[in-house]
Amino acid sequence: MPSVTFQVRAQLEDKEDAVHIVGDADVLGHWLAQDAVPMSLANASEGLWSVELNIPAGTTVNYAYIIRRGWSLRRREGFMPRRQLVVSGDAMTVDDLDFGVCGTGDNQKERVEPGLLCGDLQLRVTLGRHDLDGVATPGVLLYDNAASFAASFRTVSKNAFGLNSDLWSNFNHRDVDTFVVSAPSREDLSFFIEVEVPAQATDVAASEGSASKPVRARVYVQHRELECKGELRRPILDAATFEEIGEVTLQYLVITPLRHPLNTLQREWSAFHIERAPLVVGHRGAGATNSPKVLHTLTENTLISFLGACRDGADYVEFDVQLTKDGVPIIVHDEEIILKTVGSDGQELRQRVAVNKLVFDKFRQLRPVMPLKDHERQMQESDATLQRSGDKPLHEQPLAESIRAHVSPRIRSKSAILRRMSVGDNWQTRLENYPALAELFEFLPHELGFNVEIKYPFSAKYETFLGIMERNAYVDRILSVMLEKAGSRKVYISSFDPDVCVMCVMKQSRFPVFLLTTGGRVFFRNPVKNSLEAAINFARREKLCGVVSEASAVLADVALVQQARQDGLHVFTYGGLNKDPVTVRQQLECGVDGIITDTVSAIEPATRPNDAHRNRLESDSATGAFSISPRRPTLPKAQTEDDLLHLITTEQIKH
Repeated sequence: MPSVTFQVRAQLEDKEDAVHIVGDADVLGHWLAQDAVPMSLANASEGLWSVELNIPAGTTVNYAYIIRRGWSLRRREGFMPRRQLVVSGDAMTVDDLDFGVCGTGDNQKERVEPGLLCGDLQLRVTLGRHDLDGVATPGVLLYDNAASFAASFRTVSKNAFGLNSDLWSNFNHRDVDTFVVSAPSREDLSFFIEVEVPAQATDVAASEGSASKPVRARVYVQHRELECKGELRRPILDAATFEEIGEVTLQYLVITPLRHPLNTLQREWSAFHIERAPLVVGHRGAGATNSPKVLHTLTENTLISFLGACRDGADYVEFDVQLTKDGVPIIVHDEEIILKTVGSDGQELRQRVAVNKLVFDKFRQLRPVMPLKDHERQMQESDATLQRSGDKPLHEQPLAESIRAHVSPRIRSKSAILRRMSVGDNWQTRLENYPALAELFEFLPHELGFNVEIKYPFSAKYETFLGIMERNAYVDRILSVMLEKAGSRKVYISSFDPDVCVMCVMKQSRFPVFLLTTGGRVFFRNPVKNSLEAAINFARREKLCGVVSEASAVLADVALVQQARQDGLHVFTYGGLNKDPVTVRQQLECGVDGIITDTVSAIEPATRPNDAHRNRLESDSATGAFSISPRRPTLPKAQTEDDLLHLITTEQIKH
């Protein structure tokens, strides 16, 4: 078996860091970071790392280099396709030049991504908090406002466990700072904050001529106190007198690794690119069922609605994912659904039931019920119009007839669900009832991309009220299904929850992650959620793929789109403005990369403009076919987090 010597150059500042090689061969660990092969530093002055491996002749090897510190993955090569080698029958030396760079000239690719959680955990501690009025509470507060002090953050364990080097310096108590610690187990996540207040010239000790001493205090937090996410307040006690001199306020998040055999480094989300810009994404399939001024006969978030969006030309479909009581990812928007039954008096009753209180076998038997009477009125008016024309309403037509009449032959030939429709009436249920996430991957055309929005309660109170599974387990269940079912389908993740976004970035490298934002339409305690600018800064800092914003926030400050693009981020939009082709064209001129819309059939042609289409838009605008405001849209008055439940229920926030 011939030997292959791999060489690569990387100057590493930390002596504990080492370059490893990982790939698809047995000897390279099958893309598992924890099984990557360590390399030796052959030439320190050049930063040359080398390793010799025996690989069978004729083998085609795909591989990449990563940097590990013990069990912790620090950095990884992020370009796709991966490095490739065909092993000859003789001994070989492969000089791959620099870490993170592949190829030369026009074919050169350069990309380095931050680390992932392989076997370690991550603790993120944010000092301070914000209230709904935007007022910040400092992380360290001394009751004597005139007193100056120095403060530092330390882990309790003997080793720093991946503590960022800048965390050893003092921090400004008037800022909200976030510190990140990696550790192999929860037992190593205990930490303390040390506060040192310099002695004052006017203190008693100084007045008596004795040596004045600084006041030192420590606030300890044991790992046993840390759940997945929470907020802690601790008094600061003078170490000598035990007098309370201030308090520490902090928020924390613990992220655990996703342990799944398919969670490897084989594929990188950095390969995400838009082949046909901009992307057209069907909102909840063919559109939200109760979207104002738009009549949808296909119920949102159902297989038949996703097929309808595909028929109309959508590149992707957006849908909301939650978990049932037994942990099955299912497609449904609201945290609570409506169940219809008949009371003892024979009258119809409607009862709201939390999604996570129903097991999947029961849940899959339910058909969505829309809460708004306006939708029912619109359906009745539409049915009356169709009956006058001699046609049957779509939802009353035989299933096979309605689908085959409204889906193109190209889709019919490639959709497993349509090929199997003749099996029996069970497919009526499959098409129109709440589907499982796995069913979407199985039954929808492979060419149709997925925007998987992970829904999680927007407040701790609502999370407690519903009894939602903690974030790590919740996200892991959804990511596991995606890893098992996605194959080569184009998929990206989005969420309004910044913590969920960070978890998805740290747990896997396969799927790109976008932060959803209302752009300031709703005020939250987390300032990241309160503006498009804050969302872009967060996405850049946490290495997300981009942001998805309510459209009016983008049009209110188009310079932010260019800022995001300069940072290498994608910008998508959603909202009521995305029903208007002319407003969509305005967004595209600003550089928006994707449009999430309730009206795919109207918007898809507008995103591929030509002279004839432009003339038609202008003609339709002149005749009033489209409602176009000559002024730049302005943001509605922002609401409070406490009002958000009402807004979601009444569908004023459209997503």
